[in-house]
Amino acid sequence: MAKETYIVNCWPVDVNTTIAVYESFGWELISNNVSATYQTSYDTSVSAQNELTFSREKNVSWYNEINKLQMQYEDLQGRINVIEAGEPKEKKPNIVLTVFLALFYIVPAVIYYAGYEVSQKNKVKKWHAKNDADLANLKSQQVTILNQSRAIIDG
Repeated sequence: MAKETYIVNCWPVDVNTTIAVYESFGWELISNNVSATYQTSYDTSVSAQNELTFSREKNVSWYNEINKLQMQYEDLQGRINVIEAGEPKEKKPNIVLTVFLALFYIVPAVIYYAGYEVSQKNKVKKWHAKNDADLANLKSQQVTILNQSRAIIDG
């Protein structure tokens, strides 16, 4: 019996989802270890990734078809990650500039603060209006692939 192994790194909040996805492609979880620790700034936030190790039998009748579906799924996930990486984050107005303007010009400071906040919200809304349909379509394709994969494995 020929087996293959596959290692995936994910954040702790994504462990259960990641395991479920890869089990849909015939993988069995053989270990779950903390792989890397990231410190975002001096002692304020430390997080660790999990290293999930999977194993799968290669000599099964559905291997080639499932492997192809897994590649399609991972391609879609890569496209989703690229789109989601471009999502703008809503920024707060510069408080120093607001205070400076308030010291000299109360009305411009209020206009700046309110206008900046509105422009940030509009920026995020436009991004979602442009990308939410594409993301939903890609994610629905992934669900279809997972369902096909489960149907093939379950017989």
